[in-house]
Amino acid sequence: MNNHINPALGHKRLKEVTATQVQALLNSITSSKSLAHKVRITLNQIYKQAMADRLVNFNPVQACKVIAPDKPKRVCLTEAQRKLLLKILKGHRMYPLIYTMLYTGMRQGEALALTWIDVDFNNKIIRVTKGTEYVKSKPREKAPKTSRGNRTIPMPEELTKFLQEHRRKTKSIYVFPGHAGGPMGLTELDRHWRKAKRKTGCHILGMIISLCFPVLKQSCG
Repeated sequence: MNNHINPALGHKRLKEVTATQVQALLNSITSSKSLAHKVRITLNQIYKQAMADRLVNFNPVQACKVIAPDKPKRVCLTEAQRKLLLKILKGHRMYPLIYTMLYTGMRQGEALALTWIDVDFNNKIIRVTKGTEYVKSKPREKAPKTSRGNRTIPMPEELTKFLQEHRRKTKSIYVFPGHAGGPMGLTELDRHWRKAKRKTGCHILGMIISLCFPVLKQSCG
């Protein structure tokens, strides 16, 4: 009410509000489709009560819809950008995770759920059978959203050698563990991502890493 409805319509009488004005308000909420739905539901409840009390004889909200914003285009790194990104983040705590995601196309949650059983060095493949979700910042294993989420990803020779070396340095059953050896918690993950973004300089590479890794869509500290 205070952040969206009142600033746009609070100065008008109930009878003065038009469907065009309500639609304009809904269209202006681009940060979240869910938020736009909540605003519409709230306005609709107001007008339903107003009609029940015979304060108005029409509901301008009924003719309005929440229009989903265009989905952002996915961005792929060029070979030069990939090499530069890895060069800058060499030695960083998130380097193994970023390196593997770039070479496999895995989602962050899928990569964080990997255990060494999922990595078949003999056949040079990675089996993706699960993901990671966070409940109150605590990691929890989950099944893939769709049947296509269960898949086998071939490992190029360069990635195979990298993960073999990485395994010799990792005592956990997880490929990318948290500091205690178990699955990485959300607080730790966010902290490392922010440091990775700062290391890229918050300029061109900062834009690239934010587009390619959504968790980094945070301002630099």
